[in-house]
Amino acid sequence: AGAGPGALVPEDLQVNTLQAGILLISLGSSKTSGAQLDAIAQWLSSTSFKKIQIMPADYIYRLTLQLLHPNLSDEDAQAAAICAALDFKAHASPIFAQYSHACNFEWGPMSQAVAEHQESFTENYKVLHRLHEHNPDFRDTVREFSLAYMERVDLPVGVYKPEDEDGGMNDDDTKWALLIQQVASTYLLEECAILAALGATTTTDESTNHISPGTRASTLDLTERKFEPQ
Repeated sequence: AGAGPGALVPEDLQVNTLQAGILLISLGSSKTSGAQLDAIAQWLSSTSFKKIQIMPADYIYRLTLQLLHPNLSDEDAQAAAICAALDFKAHASPIFAQYSHACNFEWGPMSQAVAEHQESFTENYKVLHRLHEHNPDFRDTVREFSLAYMERVDLPVGVYKPEDEDGGMNDDDTKWALLIQQVASTYLLEECAILAALGATTTTDESTNHISPGTRASTLDLTERKFEPQ
């Protein structure tokens, strides 16, 4: 057995002082299924958290679905992503229910959060987009995320991946690689934009913390203010 979720928490973060949080679920990720999901729920219930909002990231999952199914329209992709979030909830609810005696788990998909905070979300996205355009370090971080995203998504046969045996890229490969980078960039910026919007609405009485299974250096760098507008 590997290290539990608690082993990934930064040493300087006093987890046992936190009361509320948002658990961000990347739909389609192996890190949020089966035994790993149970381990996450168990760990959360063993800390001081009293309330966790489980947030399936359906709003940005539409982008992944459109890569997997290139002919899918924006409307159909969003509808399919919402269905995927509902399927995840049906599968995961019994797992979290096992630990409801220690923590109150509530459900709220990302699409709902975006609808409720549309103005703030849109403004945050514009700020992040400008940062991406003008800050080379941030662009590099987003590019690194796009490579990880490319590896995570089970792309259709024939789509370029870095480990192609011939090591070369034809015109179609180049177009796909650029499209994937663009989609991955939008995915990350939209995710950060809604998390920032939710953070801005937090009251001083109840701190809300964002929890994401796995590691995401790009998001961590943003929260630590490593990037400044040029």
